[in-house]
Amino acid sequence: MRASLPILATLTAVARAQKPLSRLAAEQNFAIALSNRPQEVPQEKTAAFIARLDADDPAFRDAAFAGHGGVAARDRRDGLRLTLGDGNIVHFRASGNAPELRVYVEAMDEAAASALLQEGLRFARDTIAGV
Repeated sequence: MRASLPILATLTAVARAQKPLSRLAAEQNFAIALSNRPQEVPQEKTAAFIARLDADDPAFRDAAFAGHGGVAARDRRDGLRLTLGDGNIVHFRASGNAPELRVYVEAMDEAAASALLQEGLRFARDTIAGV
């Protein structure tokens, strides 16, 4: 029964607005979220990468994402989520069940999200190779 509540709320919103759901969603300007993962990355390398990125060395973080205005905020829940100066988000976290590093991004359009994901993956691979 609980799963039906979000469906009913969505159908009610569509009926009240008298617009298709796709139009309602487009009007909300939701961020585009993408993810990928470098595989065969040992847990200790993933941990070292995240620790270095999270260390009290803002120059390292800011240099990595200088094209995005550096790093504006960090959130350490479930890995390391970085809010960049331009408002985009990149989130690195170790997989709980495989030797891989998960990389998630959020941006306001698909092209920006795709470019940020490729940048995050490249940065992670290059940094992990040096760890």
